[in-house]
Amino acid sequence: MPNVPMLSKLSPRSILMVLASAVFGRMSTALAQIIAAIYLSPTDFGLFATASGILAACTILRGGGTGNHVQTMTTEEFDSDAGRFFRYSLLFTLLGALLMLGATWIVSRQTTTDAAKNATDLTVCCLVLAVGFVASNITVFPRAKMLSGLR
Repeated sequence: MPNVPMLSKLSPRSILMVLASAVFGRMSTALAQIIAAIYLSPTDFGLFATASGILAACTILRGGGTGNHVQTMTTEEFDSDAGRFFRYSLLFTLLGALLMLGATWIVSRQTTTDAAKNATDLTVCCLVLAVGFVASNITVFPRAKMLSGLR
């Protein structure tokens, strides 16, 4: 099979489905934040917003960019290189999680009035978000495997 760019193989329906998925993901994130703002106290929502900001800042590399690259691989490329990219992404993911915990510790000591309680709450919130971040980066690879076969 000649090396044809992936977008030329995709139908407009497939492209629209990917677009709809991206829009749904962004909208569900916004909705979750709106619901959190309604139901959480101002202090709790502030802790949640701080934890989300720390997550965004410390995990900006998102697996070292491997999540973007593996989704463009052909089946042959995926079979030969995905394991190496997975190990590479785990290093960046773990580095991001460690940076996040360090930033959490620093921020919780600098910005809280009830230091013991709020530091614990912020740490727990960051840990939950960090677990979700790690799981998200790991699940990129099975999705990329499916994409490589255009299934």
